[in-house]
Amino acid sequence: MSSDPAVLGAVVDLGSNTFHLLVASLEQGRLVEVYRERHFVKLADEGIDTLGEASCTRAIAAADSLGAAIRRYNVQLCRVYATAALRTASNGPQLKAKLEQALGAEVSIIDGRREAELIARGVQAARPPAPHYLVMDIGGGSVEFIVVKGDTLCFRESYPIGAQVLRHRFSPPLHTSSPRQAEGTLQNPVFGSAGRTALDHFLATTLHEVQTQLNEPLTLVGASGTFDVLADLYGKSISDALTEVEPRLVTQLYHESAEMTDAERAADPRIPAERADMIVVALGLIDFWVQRYPQLRILTCAYALKEGALLELLSDSHGAT
Repeated sequence: MSSDPAVLGAVVDLGSNTFHLLVASLEQGRLVEVYRERHFVKLADEGIDTLGEASCTRAIAAADSLGAAIRRYNVQLCRVYATAALRTASNGPQLKAKLEQALGAEVSIIDGRREAELIARGVQAARPPAPHYLVMDIGGGSVEFIVVKGDTLCFRESYPIGAQVLRHRFSPPLHTSSPRQAEGTLQNPVFGSAGRTALDHFLATTLHEVQTQLNEPLTLVGASGTFDVLADLYGKSISDALTEVEPRLVTQLYHESAEMTDAERAADPRIPAERADMIVVALGLIDFWVQRYPQLRILTCAYALKEGALLELLSDSHGAT
């Protein structure tokens, strides 16, 4: 007697930086990946209040590719979630309609707390080895913070301080130039120590509420974006989905990259070219916690919103059968 075939589900995460597709089934409570696809679209590259024409063109092209993959795999269940850029931008509704046409599926624009809930579900599935921890997901438009104690979400909130937002807010002044440039050329400013100080002061005020939820020693579990870069560079595997990164290496890369121009970062083999413009402020978001928690432990998690959403979708379908 053969068992019924596993239900195949798909989740599309239309993030402010990247569009992701994950196709998987659920077997014995675990996701079994069938296919994944990622496109860097940088929706907020020209600003998040109104999305630029080039950003929208990239987004529609990516959605065309993802929609073709969804149809190719004949998934039984599909959900599409959009986050900060589409919920913020004045032209978000127009782009949403075009994305739905390309994907062949309805797009749900979720608020920050719902986004944080799905991220937390994905991270919890990886079973971080800590009784309590802070989850942090750095996107282009927003950053989600979730405090987990045991199986309980004690705090979850989304802040509009994503890497693209901070990049625009803290663009380096033109008089600050790289020491490796010829004297008198000002075309390629660097972030520098002044930028680090300004960013730190801003985060201290903005994230005060998060800090009130935390105890020492603190475990920081990072998902997506720059945490993926750190995992590839420095991560020591502790499970299929988790790696550990030494905090001092984050600080070192932050300081070094802050003294580079965009072109120098793009040429640095440690930094993916598509993240060269954002990685300084993203590293600053992580280093903020390094500086305040001397015993900080940093884990990176391969699971985030799309894994959490698929677990929810497929678990609900199993419960309904």
